[in-house]
Formats: sequence, C-alpha cells, structure tokens
Amino acid sequence: MILLIKATLNTIRLTLTEKSDLILPNYLFYFKSEFSQREVSFILVDTSAYTTRYNEFSLTEGSSANKTFDEGFYLYEIYEQASAVNTNKNDPGCHLVEIGKMKVVYDTTVSGDDIYNGQDNTSVIYNG
Repeated sequence: MILLIKATLNTIRLTLTEKSDLILPNYLFYFKSEFSQREVSFILVDTSAYTTRYNEFSLTEGSSANKTFDEGFYLYEIYEQASAVNTNKNDPGCHLVEIGKMKVVYDTTVSGDDIYNGQDNTSVIYNG
C-alpha cells in the first residue's frame, strides 16, 4: 500500500522492474478514487540508483491539478511503456506491472489522544 501525505513531497518505493519487459521503461501511474471515482494519470520518473532491487519515485501532492488528491483510498495501476508522454492506460504500448491501493491523508502524526478526545479515561477497579 502506498501512503501519500497531502501537500508534501512523498517518496514512493515499489518493485516494478521484476515485472517489466522494457529495458528503460517509463512508468504511467493511474489512480481511481474509491469514493468519487475520479481518475488521474501521470508519468513519474524512476530515481532509484538500484532499479534491480526497487524503483523510487517522488510525488509532491498538490503540485498540479492532476496530482491533487482528496483524502481517502484510491486503487492504483502502474504501467510500463516506451512513451515518455502518453497518459492513456489503454494505449497498446502500455503493459500492466502492478496494481494496489493508496491511502491519502493530511497528517500521519495522529495519536490516540486525538482520536478519543473528550472521552472519560477514568479506570474504576472493584475489589470485591
């Protein structure tokens, strides 16, 4: 699962090379919101120095209209392709290499105190 924090530079690490057929693929990322059904696609550049072990991508949420996500869950599909500009996953040159789920949140520092704010935390022990 990908965890994406809003309004932040996020580093995404995946293992795509093992399913890729192209020597130097471009990766097309496709996301679909489980709530609104909104679909977005874009290409991210693999910045990993060790692509045989993992692939690394940087994504700044909110940096453009198609890289802005509402909080919630998304299904994602990643395609390899030779094209560096195509954003249509149905193009004949696209080959699916991974599917999964992404969670978009505002902040990852939520504590138990934030969740149960206002709840009576008094413990009562009966001896009897």
